[in-house]
Amino acid sequence: MSPRDRRIDALRQVPLFARLSRRELGEVLAVAKELEFWPGRPIVEAGMQARDFYLIVEGTAALTVPGRKRATLGPGAYFGEMSVLDGGPRSATVVPRSHGWALRIDRSVFLRLLDEHGSIGRKMLVELSTRVRAAEGARGHH
Repeated sequence: MSPRDRRIDALRQVPLFARLSRRELGEVLAVAKELEFWPGRPIVEAGMQARDFYLIVEGTAALTVPGRKRATLGPGAYFGEMSVLDGGPRSATVVPRSHGWALRIDRSVFLRLLDEHGSIGRKMLVELSTRVRAAEGARGHH
């Protein structure tokens, strides 16, 4: 399997992109940059205005939401999907635990991709609304 195929498969695992065709995933991949990371050097910090989307391809990182939760992220995990869409500040701090790399998509590039490829945006909206409905269901709202 080529590195490009591996990256496309990694993107397909992201629920936000799960409904995208192989060609659409290729469009997303085309605007992604590779980011190498090292232990202890934060990728993002809560409150930051940086609004990029990240997908970990190799390595692990610790995600911390101040006062709320901690989680370990590994290959296939992603973060920044809220900031990239709504432009709000980071809600979490992510600090690598190992050496690795991630795909990074800049917000302005991401929004241009959505403008140019309406089908990508529509499929992402369906996925997001599914997640919101599930979250509301879990809280008992209708």
